[in-house]
Amino acid sequence: MKNVIRALLALAFLCTSDAFATISFVSAVAVDDGGSDGTTLTATLTVTAGNTIYIFSKFDNPCSAATTTFSDNAGTPNTYTQIDSSVTDAGGFTCSSHFRAAITTTQSSATITMTTSATTHSRGFSLLQFSGLAATGYLDAHPAIATADSALTLTPASFNTSSANEVVVSGGGSNTINHTWTADATHCQGGAFTLPAAAVGTNKETSAQYCILNATQTGQVATTTIDSNTASLSAGVVSFSATSGGTTRVVHRVINN
Repeated sequence: MKNVIRALLALAFLCTSDAFATISFVSAVAVDDGGSDGTTLTATLTVTAGNTIYIFSKFDNPCSAATTTFSDNAGTPNTYTQIDSSVTDAGGFTCSSHFRAAITTTQSSATITMTTSATTHSRGFSLLQFSGLAATGYLDAHPAIATADSALTLTPASFNTSSANEVVVSGGGSNTINHTWTADATHCQGGAFTLPAAAVGTNKETSAQYCILNATQTGQVATTTIDSNTASLSAGVVSFSATSGGTTRVVHRVINN
């Protein structure tokens, strides 16, 4: 009889359930060179293995002038993968790109380097770091980077998220300096995105904002806003999932001895 009861208990506990990590914002950093010419730009921050990084970058030349890559000084370097193609605005003022990295090496003082393949003008990037995202397969939606000339606001194409537990991250760039960047006030499940002060560089050429979701979204957008017209404004948006492919299944099993 006891064996029968044990077998029934084992069957009762053999189940599946959705299991999601909790997504949390960890840190931000932004740097820009305020109109100088060069090929590299660096930022320093603490990174932790298991975290995920988003970077929005720009330089003030057409994308045909150079390619952009990112690297760090870890003993085993982390891999920074570009999200979609770089985009030049219609006026040919600015090339914008965005990147992602799943951190595999913890560093208390990591140096993140933006490198362009040729000399470029006025480089800048904003970086956001999150915990709780999937180690692989975390990239969900990623519409193309949007650009506009002489604009105050810019909204890339809308998209749907694949799961409830995601973070929407959005970067912005301008070809002029000293802007006030404003977080999207209405598109984070009816509320405001968060734009950390550290995600805006000294010369205020780039910014990054985020929204941590708790429900699957249809027609999600993110609007980038600056305080004055710029010859070139660019904005990118992606969503990252806490689980690979939007869902993780965990099996609970009782071992019957």
